[in-house]
Amino acid sequence: HPSSHHHNKTTKMENTTNNRKARRRNSSSNTMVTRTSNRSDKTKEVKGQQLGGERTVQDEALFHGLGRDELIKFAEVKAHYEIQLEATKKPCLFTDTQLLRFAMFCKFSVPKSLQLINKTKSSHFRLNAFALQEQLQTQTLFPLSSELTTKDGSSHVFYMRPSRFLPKERHATSSVIRNLVYVMNQIDTAYPKNQPCHDICFIANMSLWTMKHFSTDYCLKFMQCLQGQVFPVKVSLFLIVNPPSWFGNVWKIMKPMLSQKFQQKVHMISEDKLKDFLSPNYPQYLPNEFESDETGKVDTETWVKDFIQQRQTLEQQAGTDPTDDEESLSNFSGHSSSFAVPERSSKKKHLAAQQEPVEHGVLAEI
Repeated sequence: HPSSHHHNKTTKMENTTNNRKARRRNSSSNTMVTRTSNRSDKTKEVKGQQLGGERTVQDEALFHGLGRDELIKFAEVKAHYEIQLEATKKPCLFTDTQLLRFAMFCKFSVPKSLQLINKTKSSHFRLNAFALQEQLQTQTLFPLSSELTTKDGSSHVFYMRPSRFLPKERHATSSVIRNLVYVMNQIDTAYPKNQPCHDICFIANMSLWTMKHFSTDYCLKFMQCLQGQVFPVKVSLFLIVNPPSWFGNVWKIMKPMLSQKFQQKVHMISEDKLKDFLSPNYPQYLPNEFESDETGKVDTETWVKDFIQQRQTLEQQAGTDPTDDEESLSNFSGHSSSFAVPERSSKKKHLAAQQEPVEHGVLAEI
């Protein structure tokens, strides 16, 4: 019958439409589950875990010459952090070794440690030379040879050419801050805290720098990082070399961003005054991009290329996936290179022979 045939045809069309809608809902639901799962994976707890290339707490304590009393204070910091996590229902995003870094940096003060932990991006501990390769290749900021120290032998040195940075470019500030954290962290983790030379000196070569290379937001974030306010590492000496004659106007903006103690670490000098702050042989380790050819002898392009290559090799050996982004696992303080302490493995053994080792099982007991 025509009407019956029409009714059946209409019913089939409705069923087909409903099936399509159901499939779309299921697909959408699966997509939401997948996205939620991905977010969950990204913030997965690292409690009790150890990152690739990262020293254990026991090894870290031995490396820095920590004794039983310091480890007891660290246990107190960790306990308060876990209480905080329990109260806020948040996951633990830092390994025990990273928590020890916070405690050491804050001189085992519980309030200061917790404050810095809450300000620090956990992803900054996982920065690596693969994720930062494009930024590092700009030759804006990089470490110098481990042979170069300050005149008193207390600090190793990293270098920046601020005129290569344009804050108005998209993601420029976040990229250079990650670059800064990575380089400072790489230097900081290479040297034992109980050795004379474990501090960090920062040289900013201001040649060709203009106001287009400056923004207040960028400056604030950079100064906070240098002072150890967003990551457990800081500089002990800041040399602003060859600033323009009008730099005093910029200093008026910068100065309130710095603590009074840190202001005393800042020196604005011409390059001929570097001899007052660096070891006598400094020209053979500085980049050859100062005003005088005698100030620096190192070819910047070659040096940075070698640095990237060596770091990537070490990080890959430590288990980093080269295809990962900035969330890649990397705390590669357990490996040496020409950009860190030469023969560090032998230094570590020598250090262990000199100091009283942490008793077996002391961490479990604490």
